[in-house]
Amino acid sequence: MDNLGKYVLFTLGALGAGIAGGYLLTQWIAKRTEDKIGGKLMKVHYRFSKDFED
Repeated sequence: MDNLGKYVLFTLGALGAGIAGGYLLTQWIAKRTEDKIGGKLMKVHYRFSKDFED
């Protein structure tokens, strides 16, 4: 394999490791926060189905 191919593989491996590390770090922080609160964190998107007028 030529040098360019090795550099490309090394770069792709480093990018993959960085993305995986960032994902694992965010999951670890979320888990610690859930343990502190004592519950599970959830994303909630509220959408109103009809208009309310006062």
